Amino acid sequence: MLLRDSEYKGNSSAAQILEQIRAALGDDVGGYRAEFVPLVERWRSMGITAGERR
Repeated sequence: MLLRDSEYKGNSSAAQILEQIRAALGDDVGGYRAEFVPLVERWRSMGITAGERR
């Protein structure tokens, strides 16, 4: 929702997303949740604001 600047994103932030991902890692059979963490971290480090295109 943040990447697309959705009207439903509310007050969401990359930090909140990372917090939720890390809290939900648990039994990650395929490793998909763990793979998502570095993707969000990379997006956050790029400093792209919601809806911005590069």
